[in-house]
Amino acid sequence: MLGNFVILAIILICGYAGQSLIKIGLREVGGFSFRSVGAAVRFYVSCLQNPYVWMGFVCVGIGFAMWLAFFSRLDFSQALLMIAISYLPLLLVGRFVFHEKIGPLRILGAILITVGVICVGLSKPK
Repeated sequence: MLGNFVILAIILICGYAGQSLIKIGLREVGGFSFRSVGAAVRFYVSCLQNPYVWMGFVCVGIGFAMWLAFFSRLDFSQALLMIAISYLPLLLVGRFVFHEKIGPLRILGAILITVGVICVGLSKPK
């Protein structure tokens, strides 16, 4: 059981780091536009040239490799629901790293989801 939580922690840390790095890179690249095919191509080429986006891909890739190990060890419903534990920490990353405004209703929802996920994670499969 402890091994599963260690793997989950690695998945979540890699996910937070990867998504944050990708977001930082995208801030440098700018927003996607549907104006033309050329604008879309330039956007994706710029993404592929950004080192933050690449570092983010590496972190997400490591997290995915760990996800395979995690998913192989648990029941389908338990593994998928346990990943939802990331909602509350992701709100904190959004607030303190990206300076997003987070309302009380969103915080309450994330707390409720997190408590539910903890209950699922501690339950034993039948």
